[in-house]
Amino acid sequence: MIGFLIVLAAMTATPDGIGYSSAPAALEALKARGGVTISEGGGWTTVDDKVNGTLWSFTLPGHPAHPAAVRRTVVMENG
Repeated sequence: MIGFLIVLAAMTATPDGIGYSSAPAALEALKARGGVTISEGGGWTTVDDKVNGTLWSFTLPGHPAHPAAVRRTVVMENG
């Protein structure tokens, strides 16, 4: 899991990875946009963006992969 997060953290250097230039930039943009639910726990900040069907997870300082982000989006196929 940590290896995956480290790779994902490296991918966030380009906009095509998560849609933002970095994990911190994504978190700040989501906070500024509003309409999302933000919570912290287990070493992560989670952002639930129900409008876009996306759940974001951001590492907190002290996490070995920090700064990193995971973006999960609901996708409907053949439906």
